[in-house]
Amino acid sequence: MKSNRGRLNLLTAAKAPLAIAFLGFLIIVSIQGCASKSSPNVGKQVEATRELGVVLMNEGQSRAALREFLKAEQLDPKNVKVQDYLGLVLLTLGRPQEALEHFNQAVKLDPGYLSSKNNLGCAYLELEQWDNAITVFQDLLADLTYPTPWKPAANLGWAYFSKGDLDKAREYYLMSVDQSPGYAQGWRGLGKVYLEDGNSQKALYALEKAVLLAPNFAEAYFELGEAYLRSGHRSKAQQAWDKVCVLTPDSEVCAKATAKIRTLQTTW
Repeated sequence: MKSNRGRLNLLTAAKAPLAIAFLGFLIIVSIQGCASKSSPNVGKQVEATRELGVVLMNEGQSRAALREFLKAEQLDPKNVKVQDYLGLVLLTLGRPQEALEHFNQAVKLDPGYLSSKNNLGCAYLELEQWDNAITVFQDLLADLTYPTPWKPAANLGWAYFSKGDLDKAREYYLMSVDQSPGYAQGWRGLGKVYLEDGNSQKALYALEKAVLLAPNFAEAYFELGEAYLRSGHRSKAQQAWDKVCVLTPDSEVCAKATAKIRTLQTTW
């Protein structure tokens, strides 16, 4: 079972979590602070250049952001934050293999830099290297200092789902929502597992929970439509798919929802 590639959404401020959304799933990447050992003057220049890159990245100007991060790297190639952001922006540009190199570099520079370790796992997911991703996220989940364990748990759920192991996927998604009941990503993933397993009622519960927690979650609405359809609620299914295109009118998931509505109308 392969992941579906789709648009990328940046949901970050300078030091906030950053989410990369694939059509198939939303993978949570992380950002945290880290001190550089460069001289004070160079350090200030690096930080200013990096912060400009962050602003540009948050505005959707990924190529311009990449140029700033590369400038910062020239000034201080051993700056962990710079390496991490280089990886993040390369992911948004659809260059996961290059992103992987920067995340690996960040982890080598500071093995305790857990944000980059999480992002490394996300790059493995994008490359569909499920087993490598599982190893990274299991290490994070075992680290009692990791502040948001429900996120690697959900990413483990996605990796196992993509491998076709529904039992393991369900286990980790349940762990995710147990640790953080307000985590929409965990509920959405759990809903996908139940849909795949043929349990439409449990899928409905999980997916309705996901959109209640995250009303702008277009991908969750798409699967919610499928759960409604399988439960015999055709009008609700169409409403859910209509909502997808209200939220993301030019997206791939909207195109899929539109196709579902057409099929539904021809068989009504």
